[in-house]
Amino acid sequence: MGVCQEVNINFTWMKNMNDVNRRIVLDERPRYIIPTANCFRVVTEPKPRAGKGEMLLRNLWLSMDPYLLSKVKRFSQQGEPLALGETMNGLAVAQVLSSDNPDFAAGDMVMGLLPWADYVATDGRRAVKLKVQLPRLASVPGALGYAGFTAYLAVMVTGKAQQGETVVIGSANSGLAQIAAQLAKRQGARVVGISLGEHQCSVPPAQLGFDAYIDSRSETFAEQLRASCPRGVDLYIELVGGDVLDKVLPLLNLRARVVVAGLKALYTAPGLPEGPDRTMLFLNEVMVKRLQVLGLVNFDHVKEHYSEFKKAMVAWINAGEIQVVENVVDGLENAPRALQTMFESNAYGHVVVRADA
Repeated sequence: MGVCQEVNINFTWMKNMNDVNRRIVLDERPRYIIPTANCFRVVTEPKPRAGKGEMLLRNLWLSMDPYLLSKVKRFSQQGEPLALGETMNGLAVAQVLSSDNPDFAAGDMVMGLLPWADYVATDGRRAVKLKVQLPRLASVPGALGYAGFTAYLAVMVTGKAQQGETVVIGSANSGLAQIAAQLAKRQGARVVGISLGEHQCSVPPAQLGFDAYIDSRSETFAEQLRASCPRGVDLYIELVGGDVLDKVLPLLNLRARVVVAGLKALYTAPGLPEGPDRTMLFLNEVMVKRLQVLGLVNFDHVKEHYSEFKKAMVAWINAGEIQVVENVVDGLENAPRALQTMFESNAYGHVVVRADA
């Protein structure tokens, strides 16, 4: 188990001039599987002006999420990658500075898929007004964005965690897994988290719903996992793959559910794993144990479930029933480094960039 201490990441930053706009553009494709900071460069230009029917936004918080890999790869099954020289974009929270759009007013807070830039002129089609309040604005990208919604779907909708079950969650140091753990705990489950290495922890894992928290890189990982799941595993939320899946597979109970919501081991692997093909072993376990293996892409569920999720999540957070851990990186110019940190699994909590720092 890792030693948990308070952590605060603060990279070097520079103060932005009011009449200058900086954009983060894709400069090259990843050389080392994951996007490293050298894949991007900062472009400096005059601050944009909002045209007719548009509004001018000031980005406040940028969310670092695994789906952003699809934007920088040469080919992707998840969407159209960016062209070299294009501005990187992703989920962000911003404030309206001025508006000629009747749906938005100066001072409004919005969330949407926005360019990584200090200022953004937009017609608002990719942004929604934030009509909810949370204790910290920094929590919004993780709690109400990709991480929180995927966690909700994995536990409540697709995985259907039940009281008395054992739920195992991969990549337990991530913001997504931490929210999923608390949701599973609310359902009355025993929750076992598998961390990708040791981390300094701003909030102890036990306060985030984990009954056990195991380092997958420990020499005794398999033994610790087995001891933490004395009644086997009923629901496994897969965020990693690779060796972690190999160790969980023998512990799955009859008719257990496996919700595949991410494969971090695949994101960072240069190719297929060495050694014999284990596909037949996996399929044999699926057949013999009658496993349900369920793929989860949250975009498929937005229309049906996002409204109920947002209402419930805001209520849980404001009531103190769900904690959201942010791993804050200061400065727009440090967004590429923050993205790399997230993919390298070196962060505890949901990685967000304070763009106006």
